[in-house]
Amino acid sequence: MLVLTFLETAAVSQLITASIKVYVGRIRPSGLAMNALGKAEWNMSYVSGHSSLSFALLTFTALVAAGKTGIYSPRNFVLNGKTNKRGGTPFVLFLFFVGIPMLAAIFISCSRLVDYKHDFSDVNAGSALGFVTAFSIYFIHYPGLGDQQSHLSHFASSIQQSGVQHGIESTSEVELSHMP
Repeated sequence: MLVLTFLETAAVSQLITASIKVYVGRIRPSGLAMNALGKAEWNMSYVSGHSSLSFALLTFTALVAAGKTGIYSPRNFVLNGKTNKRGGTPFVLFLFFVGIPMLAAIFISCSRLVDYKHDFSDVNAGSALGFVTAFSIYFIHYPGLGDQQSHLSHFASSIQQSGVQHGIESTSEVELSHMP
């Protein structure tokens, strides 16, 4: 399920990005030189595909990691780099699971400016598009990060609840009980 939602995030992000690129048709900062050399895509600058894809996938990765580790759940809430009284998640894990993917997305987006492939507005629009896409797809398939079941998708949670209603303890027993 996780791989499919990851691929869904990438597909939706790139579909929207490609549609906007074709519709807007903005010339790249290096577009005149690219056109003179006969290279394709000299007029497809807005929005940055690298920025939208990197922000979509890495934001989705950060959200999944935060949900799986329960960083934002009430039992593990992180405050000021210290753990709560119940032994919550250390702030270092928050930086590792959320900070590093977001810094990587920012780095990839900034590299498009340095390479002179996009203007600042192209990169910002692509980053915002990827960020919104990741949040949208994540919250379609997973509960909020503060939820006690944030480590499960809505589908897995419903299977687990149906198993409890039928007196089955684990998800594997639910899967076996539905087999012919």
